[in-house]
Amino acid sequence: MCTDVFIKTVINIICSNEGNYGSVNKDDNLLLNTSSLSIGALQWHGSRAKKLLNLIVSKNEDQAREILSATTIFSDLNRDDDFWDQRTANSLEAEKLSRLLITPEGIQTQDELLEKDINSYIIHGINLGITNMQVLAYFADLENQGGPYIAEGITQAAGKASKITLTEIHEAALLDPVLGPNKPRRNITYTRIINALPASLNINQK
Repeated sequence: MCTDVFIKTVINIICSNEGNYGSVNKDDNLLLNTSSLSIGALQWHGSRAKKLLNLIVSKNEDQAREILSATTIFSDLNRDDDFWDQRTANSLEAEKLSRLLITPEGIQTQDELLEKDINSYIIHGINLGITNMQVLAYFADLENQGGPYIAEGITQAAGKASKITLTEIHEAALLDPVLGPNKPRRNITYTRIINALPASLNINQK
């Protein structure tokens, strides 16, 4: 359906808007009134950050315990998602989290989850009827930033999914009350996609 090259291109576009492997935002409350930490290359937020951390811990629990010592992070991984959707981090916790994220296990896990998460965004866009690969890439960034319902709503506002162009979905995004105010990200993503992907390429083209 979509090539590995396309998926990696979309990963690069989205991650250029987010962070690097060791990035930690102690209190990421820019969009959806969910005051919580965001971590890593994709800036996994709240309960998604918890999921990433648990996967890293599963690869080397002793290392994680040692790195996260003097914090409650390790024990907090047993708390529910609602707790993590409101959990921020202090400076010590941010330093410890960054150290864990850039271990070999941290980098490997992020690479695995990056591909899984972004592929799921792409599949969601295809299931909505999007065929243009520029539009799919833009949709994936919308879903990563605002979640599936906002991305889907913007797509519907842009017109028939199978016919919309990159410019049309971009213009619809700029009018969205949640993502539209962040015009720099929208414009930068639009430009990066134009530079990275051919305008006429569809998913059924080789």
